[in-house]
Amino acid sequence: MLGEDTETFGEGKKMEIPDSFIFRGMLTEEFEMTPEDIKKEWNKLLKYDASQNKNSFCGNKLVYAFYWEELLNTRYKGGKTMMEIYEADPEKYWGRVCKMDRRKGKAPSARDAYELNKAITFFKPTTAKHLVERFTKPGARVFDPCAGWGGRLLGTLSCGREYIGCDTNPHIEHMAGAMVEKLDPVVSNFGIHNISCLDWNKGFDWADFAFTSPPYGNLEVYTNMTIFVDDDDYYKNFLIPMIMKCMRIVKPCCPVAINVSPQIYEKLVSVYDFPPAQEKIDFLQQMGQQSGKKKDYVYIWFRQYQGATITQ
Repeated sequence: MLGEDTETFGEGKKMEIPDSFIFRGMLTEEFEMTPEDIKKEWNKLLKYDASQNKNSFCGNKLVYAFYWEELLNTRYKGGKTMMEIYEADPEKYWGRVCKMDRRKGKAPSARDAYELNKAITFFKPTTAKHLVERFTKPGARVFDPCAGWGGRLLGTLSCGREYIGCDTNPHIEHMAGAMVEKLDPVVSNFGIHNISCLDWNKGFDWADFAFTSPPYGNLEVYTNMTIFVDDDDYYKNFLIPMIMKCMRIVKPCCPVAINVSPQIYEKLVSVYDFPPAQEKIDFLQQMGQQSGKKKDYVYIWFRQYQGATITQ
């Protein structure tokens, strides 16, 4: 039921504050998609021109529809999930939403409340499609060592490539399968494996492209994610082995694209002596990227360059 408290929004208007149960139900309705909605959004992504690297929301609704509960379960800096923050003080949380007044005097929605929690983001399908089309040809096999929320899966499938991913979150395999099952036109050239990419053994030299956006240390803590003890643990026991695994999985001369923050990349190269990337691409997913307020990049290493292999 709705709470007894009210909150002001817009021009002094009042609304009742939803309790946590109602709020979760509102989110379910907000992100829910009918079969026709799914077909429409999927076909928009299929037709999307990804030749230019630009910000677009095409395909995002599919990610929200099938992955939103895991997005809510993610902990920012190891702290509380969004629902735990909301449950601790619904009045305070909803008050912040109302003060944003994103709908210009109209009552805020559950999506507005979700968007207030900016910590949890995902790799947009259109960005994935741009990268896959840029670095591969039709029929290519793509490997994603940290499958995550499905943006790279959708982007890869939308341009007719095969996608194979790994993730330690036990729910990702089911969510990805449920989403792909409902896509129309139907696709089947994908696989998600509930295992750490470091423990997964499918052999080497089989992928045409590997790309991912790994955890930024403990910035976001996902379901079943191992907490990193310190920088050495993160870089030496995860990030560097993960990139090196990708380098062995891709065929000679093929690229590995990793999205990490500039701070993580600089430490990777300067402190941990990892070979510099041969290329970097502006990561234009977030609006702040386009205005220059903050920067993020996809760093590209090629398995073989200048006559030597990075795997040596």
